[in-house]
Amino acid sequence: MNNINKNTGFLIKTALLSAIIIIMSFTPVGYLKVSVVEISFIPVAVSIGAVFLGIKGGALLGLVFGISSFLQCFGFSPFGTALFSINPFSTLILCIVPRILMGALSGFAFHIIQKNAFGENFACTAAGLAAPVFNSIFFCSGLILLFGSSAFFTDDAKSNIIRYVVGLVWINSLVEAVVCTAISVAVILPLMRIVKRSENR
Repeated sequence: MNNINKNTGFLIKTALLSAIIIIMSFTPVGYLKVSVVEISFIPVAVSIGAVFLGIKGGALLGLVFGISSFLQCFGFSPFGTALFSINPFSTLILCIVPRILMGALSGFAFHIIQKNAFGENFACTAAGLAAPVFNSIFFCSGLILLFGSSAFFTDDAKSNIIRYVVGLVWINSLVEAVVCTAISVAVILPLMRIVKRSENR
């Protein structure tokens, strides 16, 4: 019975967070878009899931995030649309795989840090930071690997390198890391207290 209740709770929480990710993906709440620069706040939802649902939950929510990101390539995101026009399959891989890894590793970071008695506050902060940082690292690495030789980067190379470094790495990574970590911690810690109180009743 306990296993059934746990599985049911896992599915309900995953479904709720998935719905939040989908809503964020197609409303101004989820993205701040300035020209080719796109700052995403969706890693917040993934990090919350990674904390409360573990590695598996983080990976599943990362998958939802990835699918929603791929759907952005159909006219919602100028940058995603440009990549899709170059290679649709590579764009699919780029959107989904980094987000799955990001979710899973965020859950892993929380588990390892909490297990080693660093404290829940520190573990929650690490998970909140891990989501946007891993998202940026894996996405940018995938972008170089899958599209580095395409005309998008080879034409007018200096201009594209500057735009890539400043736009995608520095601005996105810095803002996502700071903002997503702050929001994640502000949401996760109160939720953690609520869950503990309900478990102690």
